[in-house]
Amino acid sequence: MPLLFCNIAWMKNYAGRDAKDPPNGGGGYVVSEGRAGEELNFVEADDGYVYGHFETIKDDVDRDVKIEKLGTSKPSSSMVSTSSGPLLSMARIPCA
Repeated sequence: MPLLFCNIAWMKNYAGRDAKDPPNGGGGYVVSEGRAGEELNFVEADDGYVYGHFETIKDDVDRDVKIEKLGTSKPSSSMVSTSSGPLLSMARIPCA
């Protein structure tokens, strides 16, 4: 089964913007803005799904992710994943 590893900012809960749980690492945007798109990665949305975000921009290039290679039936902007699904988000635990 293909896997997509995503390097995201570290947070304890990913439950939204919280001064007690700021994003750490994950790239220049987090450093310059103090926030991250992945802050809500594990919060259930109104429709019952959990949506994840990871950034594809590096420097001035917005890179494509061909998620159809991970099992979607056609090119799309999202895919449904189960607990045994193909997406793994990884974040480095900050040093104390």
